[in-house]
Amino acid sequence: MSAPKTLTVTNLAGQVTATYPDFDPGQPVRVAPDRHGSNVTAAEDGWTFRGPSRHPQYAIVEHTAHRATVEVERARLSLRA
Repeated sequence: MSAPKTLTVTNLAGQVTATYPDFDPGQPVRVAPDRHGSNVTAAEDGWTFRGPSRHPQYAIVEHTAHRATVEVERARLSLRA
């Protein structure tokens, strides 16, 4: 099994400022509950990674049943087996 992909964000000086999990488009992902308070207590499995958003800390995911796309924090995503 290969190592998980990582998106590395650098500033103009070339210093790493942040790292986020990264995925290939079409990979199934799990979305963890919002850490700022939510009535959802379990991770949701029905999502597929679609690609990056305008900001590196977010990614676009698609709900597999409803075909709706949303932006979500990359830190909340993990690969679904």
